Amino acid sequence: MLCRFLYSFELTFPISFHFVCNSLKAWNAFPIFASSAISFSIAATISSFAFNLPYAVLDGNVFRVLARFFAIRLPIDNNAAKKYFATLANELLDKKNPGVYNQAIMDFGAVICKPQNPLCKICSLKNKCKSLTDGLINQIPVKEKRIVKKDRWLYYFLVVYNNKVYVRKRATNDIWQNLYEFILTEVKKEKSSNDLKPQKLIKTLPGNNVYSNIIISKKYKQQLTHQNIYGRFILINAQKPLNITGYEPVSFKHLKKMAFPKIITVYLAEQGIVL
Repeated sequence: MLCRFLYSFELTFPISFHFVCNSLKAWNAFPIFASSAISFSIAATISSFAFNLPYAVLDGNVFRVLARFFAIRLPIDNNAAKKYFATLANELLDKKNPGVYNQAIMDFGAVICKPQNPLCKICSLKNKCKSLTDGLINQIPVKEKRIVKKDRWLYYFLVVYNNKVYVRKRATNDIWQNLYEFILTEVKKEKSSNDLKPQKLIKTLPGNNVYSNIIISKKYKQQLTHQNIYGRFILINAQKPLNITGYEPVSFKHLKKMAFPKIITVYLAEQGIVL
C-alpha cells in the first residue's frame, strides 16, 4: 500500500504518512453541504505543528489531494468551495495527531499527488481515487480563474550601419512600456524555416537597401504572467542608412546605457554585450 511505499522514504521524508492513508481509506462518503467553515491560515499550521491543536491546514497540496481523491469539481479559488474543503479537511483530520497528519498530507501532495505528472502508477490509493478512475486527474483541481496565456512571436532586426544599430523606445500601452527594442516584426505564429531565408527576411525591412552578413539567432523565450514571448534576432549589415520612422541609430557602446526587456538583454549578453 501507499503507506509501506512511503516508509522507504523515511530518511528523506521523515513523516508518518499512515495518518493520511488511514483517514482517506476510511472515508467512503462526505457531506453534500458544508455545515461550518474554519479560516485556514498560517495560524492553523502553527497551532497544529507547535501545539498539536486540532486545526486542519488547507494549502495548495491539501486542496489538490482532497479534490482529486473525491473528484470534487468545485473551483478551489471560489470562497464557497473553500468553506466546503475546509469542512471536509477538518472531518478527515486525525484529532489526536493533527500536526503529523497536516505535515503528512502536505508532503503527500508534494511528493506523490503532484500538480504535474502525479505518481498515480505507484500510488496505493489509485483504486479508490475517483479522479483517477474517472479519468479526471489532469482536470482536477478546478479553478475559476485559470490564466490563459497568449503566445507572441517577435522577430528583432539588428540592422547595423556605420557601427550603429537602430533602436526605439516602446511607448504604447503594451508590455515593456518605455523599454528599448530593435526593429520589430511581430507575427501571429512562428516563422517557418522557409520564411527565415535571407531573401524573405530582407523583404520585411523598409526601403531599397542592400543587406549582407545575415545571422539568425536561436529561439528565445520569456514568460510573463499572461503571455509567452518567443523571439529570434536577425543581425544584418546595411550598406546605407535606414529611413524608418521611430527608430534611431545608436552605437553598441551606448546600448549599455539603455534599458531593454529581459529577452533582449539575454540575447545581447550571449553576444558579449553585457548591459
